[in-house]
Amino acid sequence: MGARSRGINMVLLAALKEIFEEQSTLKVTVATYLKKLIFHDLKKVKPMFKEVLGHDFGDISWLFKDVIKRHDCVHRAGHTKEGNAIEVSKQSVLELLDKVEALAASVETTVNQLNEPDDLPF
Repeated sequence: MGARSRGINMVLLAALKEIFEEQSTLKVTVATYLKKLIFHDLKKVKPMFKEVLGHDFGDISWLFKDVIKRHDCVHRAGHTKEGNAIEVSKQSVLELLDKVEALAASVETTVNQLNEPDDLPF
């Protein structure tokens, strides 16, 4: 084996070592990012699901509105910025529950259709 071949092999080995080191920390890096992500920030979450999972939520304007209601209930004692009381009825909660269950089912369907790559070396 010539000096040039040994040099190329050393570069390749160094690159492979770096790839495997990055791979071992990738799970931690992703977990740290996801822990910091606020999942009710739908402006960030919706495109992430589209890009990573190929899942399009479609029109979820209803969810944006209900996330704002939730925020007002939790952080403003059930009032809007303007001081108006948030109206919540049993019926509105049940309707929201139906929509959220349908949304979750659509995400689950997308996730179940994902295929693992067949060309992984391990």
